[in-house]
Amino acid sequence: MICIICHDKILNEFEILKCKHVFHKHCIKEWFEAQKNINQVSSCPLCRQEQITIKDRLHHIMNLQHIDYVDIILYISLLSCVSYTCSLLYSSYQYFNNIVNIIT
Repeated sequence: MICIICHDKILNEFEILKCKHVFHKHCIKEWFEAQKNINQVSSCPLCRQEQITIKDRLHHIMNLQHIDYVDIILYISLLSCVSYTCSLLYSSYQYFNNIVNIIT
């Protein structure tokens, strides 16, 4: 098996991503770090499927220069395991709307 990042054979210390693609552990770690440094979501270099945890997604959202409402909704839904009530949604909307106004 060949690592498509470095084009060397994978003999040991490999990582299998959620999408089942395999890479050298150090290669995929560097790939994810490079994506993180330019505020991109970690994804497979081969198929681009997101390989991100909830913690990583929240970190990504909070480090964006421009936050759109899709990110805000995703952020709210990631924080909750149950449905929000209308009043909580409205207060969350107000809170994030204030953040967006501060940022922009």
